[in-house]
Amino acid sequence: MPTGERRLWLRLLTPDDAADLAQEFEPNQRDEILRDLDESTRGEVGGLLAYKEDVAGGRMSPRFARLRLESTVDEAIAYLRKQATLVETIYYAYAVDDE
Repeated sequence: MPTGERRLWLRLLTPDDAADLAQEFEPNQRDEILRDLDESTRGEVGGLLAYKEDVAGGRMSPRFARLRLESTVDEAIAYLRKQATLVETIYYAYAVDDE
């Protein structure tokens, strides 16, 4: 597949799917695939590749719904609606702080 076309298709994948695809290749080919990803996604995929593919850390998406602890219910719902296009699924929303 031509490089430009491959880059286009790779950038449509979620990080966990891109990691699954990258694991199918030899290490030198994997590096080439990772270079085709944007910097943010490359970091997420690299984090997933640090795990064995058959453990939970290697299967999970690093993109999940987050909420601030101090959010009101109305703010949380509005923010979740905005995040809906950025995360794979929203079954849970995690209230997190800096720690």
